[in-house]
Amino acid sequence: MLKFELSQIPGYSVIFANFPDEPEPRRLLLGRLLLDIFDQEDFCLSEIARAEAGATVLNLYNNLVDMELYPDGRVLLYDLNDNSDDPVHTELTLAEAKQLILDWLD
Repeated sequence: MLKFELSQIPGYSVIFANFPDEPEPRRLLLGRLLLDIFDQEDFCLSEIARAEAGATVLNLYNNLVDMELYPDGRVLLYDLNDNSDDPVHTELTLAEAKQLILDWLD
């Protein structure tokens, strides 16, 4: 289970998730994922369900991260601000992504 703490940037109304037990760049990408899917959590959960049912879901992105979902259970998160040949990314499972979103909604 991915554990996060809620934080707020002084002077801003945005709440974000900090993952203190995760290494960089994973910590950054997980936090950006939750910022990116704000108010789109149900859509992301439905896309995870599609991947669990056997679909490959590519180009699931907004402003900060690109999320790729694979039927073998992998989720790849890429930093959309990284235009290098080997962009910053991290991997998690469909189950972890689903639980992360559900925990975020709690």
